[in-house]
Amino acid sequence: MSAEDFAFIQTALSNSIQDGVALQSLLLDPEMLDSILDQPELYEAVQDRSQTVNISTHLYFYVLVRRTLLNADIDDREIADYVASLLVNFSREDSQRHLFPGLKEPMRYLVDIVAQIEKSDYYHRFFLYAHLGNQTLFLSGLFPNHIRHKEQRRAAPGLRYYESMGRSHFKAARNHPLAKEFAMQQLYDDLYHVFHETRQALNELAEKLY
Repeated sequence: MSAEDFAFIQTALSNSIQDGVALQSLLLDPEMLDSILDQPELYEAVQDRSQTVNISTHLYFYVLVRRTLLNADIDDREIADYVASLLVNFSREDSQRHLFPGLKEPMRYLVDIVAQIEKSDYYHRFFLYAHLGNQTLFLSGLFPNHIRHKEQRRAAPGLRYYESMGRSHFKAARNHPLAKEFAMQQLYDDLYHVFHETRQALNELAEKLY
């Protein structure tokens, strides 16, 4: 976290100068930090956009995502951190070029990613599996109404299709040997099992964000 993040947390949770000094030492303890980031008062402060101008996008999204997932009975900090990072990455205009250096054209559609998977080597296929899972979770989580609108007007794939594609590719990522090497097996397995619930939680978050 940045110095601005720590200052924001101190301001949001401190009622006195003494509280601020004590809180500063607690923020340096990883276990205490997890507990501090779960405080309802911090969630309330993050929702006030006038106060969040200087904080990192990861802290902003983590606090919102963590609380939203807790409300959906998904008490898993690794999933919350992963989804928050996902939102940060997809908010970048150059997100795909950042994830896949040397990519000539952005993969804007799911069929583009599937086509890339089919012609990719064993190593890069793992990252594309994960990317397709991320893409479907991001789109179905934050833009469900857009997907429903396209489904109604153009007979385009609906939310069930996005969920099916997302779950199957998180499963494929989990089963790839690189998942074990990168210690990602459990996380991708969890995302495979709670994709639907996570998507619905993000739908609720999207209603607050937009």
